[in-house]
Amino acid sequence: MRRAYELSQHIGDVGKSLSVLFHLGQFYIMGGRLGEARILAEPAAKELEGLADPILEACSLENLGECYWWSGDLHKARPYFKRVLEIFEITSPSSLIRRVGLDLGMLPAVFLAMTDLLLGRSDRALEFYDRAVKLAESSPHPYSRFLGLIMTGWIQQTRGDPSAVYEHVRVSQGFEEYGFYEMSGWVSHFDGWCTFWRGDRTQGIAKMTEAIEKLGAVNSLNMLPWRLILLGEMKADVGETQAAGICVDQALERLNLSKEGWFLPEVYRVAAKVALDKSPGTPNLAEGHLRHAIELARNQGAKLWEIRATSSLARLLRDTNRRDEARAMLAEIYNWFTEGFDTADLKDAGALLDELQS
Repeated sequence: MRRAYELSQHIGDVGKSLSVLFHLGQFYIMGGRLGEARILAEPAAKELEGLADPILEACSLENLGECYWWSGDLHKARPYFKRVLEIFEITSPSSLIRRVGLDLGMLPAVFLAMTDLLLGRSDRALEFYDRAVKLAESSPHPYSRFLGLIMTGWIQQTRGDPSAVYEHVRVSQGFEEYGFYEMSGWVSHFDGWCTFWRGDRTQGIAKMTEAIEKLGAVNSLNMLPWRLILLGEMKADVGETQAAGICVDQALERLNLSKEGWFLPEVYRVAAKVALDKSPGTPNLAEGHLRHAIELARNQGAKLWEIRATSSLARLLRDTNRRDEARAMLAEIYNWFTEGFDTADLKDAGALLDELQS
């Protein structure tokens, strides 16, 4: 880690040095090595003080923003992405491709969309989503275009919209002719998720399993715990409780290494589902997991994760003769929202709240 940074300093030219740091930082991030990426990103950002090079400034701040974001510090990451987007709005894609080999323009828009979505600002998230899609579709760089289309599919997946994810999978075809093997794994990831939740459960599980294998083969380990949790929930939903529990355990083990925390509340929500399937007559462990998920979501300010976990807890409370507590808890978080009522989570919460109030 430290040696990599010191080696880059010996290149001589500061701009070239920071470019090396950017790519090395992205390598660490995609490998699920957030601690090492942050060690590179923080001194690189300091090195930029007084250096009038907006592209390198944006690259450095993009890495630093991602380090915070993937770790779960959404509020701290957001200003970095805002600054990066401001720079890229006045920078031509050709300049980015020439300097760093990639049209990075859509990345800050994607992360701002994800941030606002998790923070419960669905309408603003969709504005950034639309901007990211347009930037991706207009990119003259094939890898950048496919990357943008795939990452914007991630936003729709988080919103819980399988049909929208399917459209992203459909328009992302054609990448294989360029040899983008990592992209193939991502397509399998989204294809598996939307296939499962659109009704073909066996095929969906097979494709998500394939995605984990493909991405592992090219050392793309960032979001591996997320894929394991998605797969775990699928397996729990079809009654493969033991296999689902293994997925949760593997995700937690990997998280201890990567320190990826942006979706940590979801880990405990799915763990609760598995625990309840294993011992439906003794829901204490599941309830503990859900309350922990809600606490983690509140600490992040992630209202989307909070309402998702609260809806699960409200059902558990309803089924254990605590309807009043369930109604009060769910109403509190549901009434916080002022937008996003067309999303799957708020529709689900609203229907449950109506049932509890009847």
